[in-house]
Amino acid sequence: FERLRSEFGLAYALDETLRDDNHLAASANSVQQVDRLLAEFPHAAAWIVKPTLDGSNLDAFVNAVASTPPLVFSACFESGVGLSHLASLAADFAPNIPAGLDTYRWWGVDPCLTPPRFADGSLQAFTEPLAIDFNRLEELTP
Repeated sequence: FERLRSEFGLAYALDETLRDDNHLAASANSVQQVDRLLAEFPHAAAWIVKPTLDGSNLDAFVNAVASTPPLVFSACFESGVGLSHLASLAADFAPNIPAGLDTYRWWGVDPCLTPPRFADGSLQAFTEPLAIDFNRLEELTP
């Protein structure tokens, strides 16, 4: 990535690299992992975080937001319930950065009875409390 940037002037963002075992030491804590990414990719234009996948690392990313590139919040096929939380995180920690939340349109049946609404490429604010049809939920087992 750094070579592409230096040779061709291309900006790059880290997405899957944030979760790639080749770049993250299994024994390192989240803060050490953030420091390692900052050292290895000092010119990244953005870090694309997927809270559903980043789990415990998300705290480190958010806490380091002053020293990291901008955080872009991205979805990975969450229901309306999960998407509402992602939208809240994006609004709190990256209010002026477009978020990648449009995976929702691929959902067939959403357990959220008050689904998110999109207009002109933007998620409209949730104006009603979330109502959930618990009959639409499926239990995930290992």
